[in-house]
Amino acid sequence: MAGFRYCGRFKSLVPLVALWLVLCALPSALSEDDEGGNAVTGACEVSSLLGYKYAVDLSGNGLYLHWVPNGSTKMDFAIEARPGSGAETTWVSVGWSAGRMVPADAVMGNLPGNKVAAYSIQGYDAQSIKAATAFSVAGTAVKYSNGGSTISKFTRTIGDGDFPVAPDANTLIWAFSGSGSQSLDNHNGNVGIVNIDFTCASGAAPATAAPSGSGPSSGGASGSASCPASSLAGFDYQAELTTGLLLHWKQASPTSLDMALEATASSGAAGSWFSVAWSGDGRMSPSDAVIGNMPGGAAGAYAITGYDIGAVAPTSSFSVGAATTEAAANGGSTVVKFTRTEGEGTIPMSLSAPNALIWAYSGSGSQKLDYHGKHVGSKTVSFNCGGSSTSTTPATPATPATPATPSPVPVPAPPAVTPAPPSTSSSPGAGSSGSNGSNSGCTASTLAGYSCSEKLSGN
Repeated sequence: MAGFRYCGRFKSLVPLVALWLVLCALPSALSEDDEGGNAVTGACEVSSLLGYKYAVDLSGNGLYLHWVPNGSTKMDFAIEARPGSGAETTWVSVGWSAGRMVPADAVMGNLPGNKVAAYSIQGYDAQSIKAATAFSVAGTAVKYSNGGSTISKFTRTIGDGDFPVAPDANTLIWAFSGSGSQSLDNHNGNVGIVNIDFTCASGAAPATAAPSGSGPSSGGASGSASCPASSLAGFDYQAELTTGLLLHWKQASPTSLDMALEATASSGAAGSWFSVAWSGDGRMSPSDAVIGNMPGGAAGAYAITGYDIGAVAPTSSFSVGAATTEAAANGGSTVVKFTRTEGEGTIPMSLSAPNALIWAYSGSGSQKLDYHGKHVGSKTVSFNCGGSSTSTTPATPATPATPATPSPVPVPAPPAVTPAPPSTSSSPGAGSSGSNGSNSGCTASTLAGYSCSEKLSGN
């Protein structure tokens, strides 16, 4: 009975013990939710932000991380929250970690006062997010694009911090406010883990459009599946670089092409500057560009040597002839016409091999050169189309048709031929007579109306 009385003394504690067990389990449940689930591998794209090289959509819904190496010891980053991402007006964060939110080295942007700062995440509550001391960020800024994106920029030094930036493989945690606030609060599930290779190697190549015009065509000027016939008067072929932005060409000489970059009304580029550039690897820098429809209709050759406006400069390394900008006769289009010669420039045009091209146009509809926003992409185009612009060797002329053989007519016997004087050669048999009274220098002709023939060469 005493034992039963002893147990009865703790009966009132049972609910408290149950509550204690729930509370013990709660941190684990919260941390599991906060970790962002299983890591995914980010797919590299060519960055749409001026000044950056690559980008990855962290959330799969428009929250992008852009980056570009800054020398050999630093990396420039930009967190872009695009319209529809849910993060355009909230705080955003990217953290380096071992695949969990805690611990992590994080950079948070679009905080009150347009602040971008470095933090150390040491726990799962706001009090455990502290100003970082193991690493710092430089070049911080919050920008707003004409397209509605909010962009938080910063620079990190490679190797700094408890979880350093690596030049290649990195595991990142991303998050943004669950309530639409700029003030730091609970993300409410707006969180995830992404593995990114900042070299974009091993299959993570920049996104490119499907090749067009790859390989010779047998279609001639009428076009073919790989090289459609040009819709622009005076040109033979065309390739659509992106919707409504067309590149036309025809052969001007064995080593050059007359070209026209046409921005149709459907492209969205007809009223702004637009360009096509030759690139060695499908990236914006370095490249040789032709930019047109600038203020006053100016068009010309430019060298792109970096990822900001200052790295786009006129060049004389290749010629574009008398480049012009004009309105197309078919209405609604703006056309930049120019000539390029094979072999010129830092990134030469090829008439026989595929060309990696970059297209772009203004992100704000301006004729003055500015940031292209998301209006940029790449396309592989071959100008080798059915004998047009295929090589520097002129095409072999067609063999003329053989005239019909006339009806045979009687041919009189050839007159006697005086033998040739004896040869001064000491070779035996030289000058000896052949059959039918001819010698070795006069063979009966095989052509009607002729008596003799002479073989002038061994061929």
